[in-house]
Parts: sequence; C-alpha cells; structure tokens
Amino acid sequence: MTILGVRNAPVLGLIAALFEFVPSIGPVIAALPGIAIALVLGSSWIPLPNVWFAGLVALVYFLIQQTENLYLVPRIIGGRVRLHPAVVILGALVGGALAGILGILLAAPTIAGARVLLGYALRKLFDQEPFVEPEIPDLRLLWGETVKNRDVAAILFDLDGTLVETDDFLSRWVAENIRVSTRLVPEDRRLALARRSVMAVEGPGNAMVTVLDRLRLDNAAFRLRRWLRRVSGVTDTPCCECVQGSAEAMRVLRSRGYLLGVVTSRDQSETNFILQNSNLRQFVGAVVTREDSARMKPHPMPVRLAAEKLGVTPEQCIMVGDTSVDVRAGKAAGALAVGVRCGFGQDGDFNEADLILDRPEQLLEWL
Repeated sequence: MTILGVRNAPVLGLIAALFEFVPSIGPVIAALPGIAIALVLGSSWIPLPNVWFAGLVALVYFLIQQTENLYLVPRIIGGRVRLHPAVVILGALVGGALAGILGILLAAPTIAGARVLLGYALRKLFDQEPFVEPEIPDLRLLWGETVKNRDVAAILFDLDGTLVETDDFLSRWVAENIRVSTRLVPEDRRLALARRSVMAVEGPGNAMVTVLDRLRLDNAAFRLRRWLRRVSGVTDTPCCECVQGSAEAMRVLRSRGYLLGVVTSRDQSETNFILQNSNLRQFVGAVVTREDSARMKPHPMPVRLAAEKLGVTPEQCIMVGDTSVDVRAGKAAGALAVGVRCGFGQDGDFNEADLILDRPEQLLEWL
C-alpha cells in the first residue's frame, strides 16, 4: 500500500496482519478499509481517478491473497505437518465444503493426524516399530564393517524392477494410457507420474492382498483381476527382459558360493514363467511367491520363509529390491537390505537400507 501511495498504509498493514487470524473471510474484510481509503482519498502520487485507483488497490489485495492462499500457506503448513501443498489445498476445499470455516481450520491437522494413525496401524500390522524416524547414515563407511560382522550366505532378490524390467514395461503402459490433457500432464512427465503411481500402489496393494487372504477372498480377487486384464486388453504375458547385468551378477554370485533366492508378490505361474524365459531359474535355489506366504512384503514373513528354504537364518541374508517395500521387509526380518535404483526406487525410498546401488550387478563390488 505504501508503494501504491495509499494513505495510512502502516495501519492497513496491521489490520491485514490481525485479520489473518480469521480464516477465509479475514483477508477480504482486511481489504475493505484499504479500498475505501483509495476510493475517497486516491493515491498520493499515481495520477488515476479515485474509482480506477480503488480498483487497482482491490486487484493488488486480490493478487496478494491468492499468492498467499495458493502458494505460501500450503507450503508453510504442509512443511510443518509434512503434507504436500496440493493435499493441504484439497483438504481445505473439502473441509470448507463439509464444515465451513471450522473445516478449513482443521483440514491440515486432521489429515496429518489421520496419516500418523494410519501409518501406526500399518506398521503394527506388519510387526514393525511405530514412530521410528529412520537415520540416514554414511552407507559406504558402514557397509564394510556391517558385512564383516555378518556371515552372509544368501542373497534374496525382488523380481519386478530388480532382476527383470517389468516395472519399466508396466510404467510405459500406464503412461501411454493416461487419459488427461497434455496441459495438465506434459508428455515428458507422464512416465515419471506413471512410475510413482505404480510404486505408490505396491505397499497398500500388498496389505490389501494380506487382508483378502485372511478373509479367504484372495483367489476370487485374483480371478477378477485376470478377467479385468482380459477385458481391458492388458497382455497376460509378463516382460522377461533382464535388468542390465542381473543375469551375469547371479551367475558370479552363485559361482562364489552364495545361495540365491527370489521373493516376489507375483503368483507361482507368473514367477516361474519369468524365471524360465529370462534364463534366471538355473541360479535360484528358493522362490517365495504370494501363494507361499500368508503375509506379503513389507511384512518379514516372505524373507524369513525364503531363508528357511535355503537353510540359513535371516541374519545371514541380504535382501535386494527396488522399492521401500523390499527394504522394509528385509530389515524387519533381520537381514541386510540393499536398495537398487534400476526399478522404481529413488534414494528417498531407501532411508532404511544398508546400501544403495544403481543395479544389482554392482553388489559384486561390495561383497
């Protein structure tokens, strides 16, 4: 207001600050005195009629409020409660529609509280410690001592995205079938969006399968899935292209005397088909699928079952995977965990990992 030449600008600034405590309508009320002063007294230096100047002041108030509501507030509140700004905006809209001003006030803390409660329930469901903030150590310094103190005898691999390129195949299919305007999601962002979407579904999807298994509805659910895939035209033949260097890495590891296993959320027929057609089956001594374990990753049961099949303890195993689900399952079982970036994984997904690599073949340098 001082820049525009509105008189009593410091007082108007103080009024705007005080009315920030009134959500939604507070900034609108705070703008009224400024617009009124501009309409009556005009600007101290801008040569505009009072009516036009009042319109200019109203526009500036509006732009400031929109910048604040759509940019600053979601990021400040989102940062404090660890929510994405888009979630804060959407929550405020829903809260306003359901409960008016009170709903807008309570939207962000309600969503943040619900996330904490849901995270607690999920971690308890998978027998993990709740409320543990993962530390991010210097993995390169710690790995040597960690392996030295372990009698590592077996390496367990996730299948999709770790040994074979099925994750990239699925991501490309999802990206090609996203039915949205290119203005909303440009072509160069569709693949990244598809990868994150598919990855986000894995953990909740595994939890849902566990629940269905306990209710004895899992077979019916998978029959429905196969029918939906046929109807939608999705191919039933999984990708069998190996991740670069994965087959050679397994051959070398096997020649060094390590026992190798595969822990996957796929069913037995799909897993056997992929292993046979990717020429990996000859190296694998144990396979654990969703049909072998009553619980699925990130629960430790599949990792423990694979270790039992190989005749070793979980503490003698290394679990290698491309998502946080694989890492969490390995750590919960007591195994070492290695995250690989060749699938969906990014460094932020591997906070609990003992080591982060680009591809499984690099594990040869670290053992």
